[in-house]
Amino acid sequence: MVYNLVIDADSLLYQCCYRHQFDFDFGYKENPIKMCKYELAYMDFVGAIYAMKSKIHGQFDLQKNDSIEFEIVFSPKHTFRHDRTSTYKANRKGTDIVGIPELKILVESRLGATEIPLMEADDIVITRAYQKENVIIACIDKDIFTHSPVYCFNYSKWEWI
Repeated sequence: MVYNLVIDADSLLYQCCYRHQFDFDFGYKENPIKMCKYELAYMDFVGAIYAMKSKIHGQFDLQKNDSIEFEIVFSPKHTFRHDRTSTYKANRKGTDIVGIPELKILVESRLGATEIPLMEADDIVITRAYQKENVIIACIDKDIFTHSPVYCFNYSKWEWI
């Protein structure tokens, strides 16, 4: 049997970059430049995916011939909800975490990823739950946990929902 792990990976990008931030001061300690160690963040990202796969093995008691395929899903910067209302996510503050776009490019080039214009990752992963067989969703989104017809894994709390 093939299990399909579909990952809403926007927050995972953020988490991996956050863990690998450092300040490079160029001799100016009062005005350091924040940087991200991209290769370490990438290895952290890949490690999280394989740890999720391991949790699936433990939860579902996979057999020798069973396999897990994964799909990484990202949201574009602009979605259809932004077009419907100017207040969508308007209250969110910017982040001082650097490297998220660069890590996203690195993941896309090395592992492949799904990003559909105007569609948020949470909408895509819920759609996959209805399109594919044996889907397991990995995310941190409460809306997905509430509406998903399949097993969900919260990769922030590292628990099954």
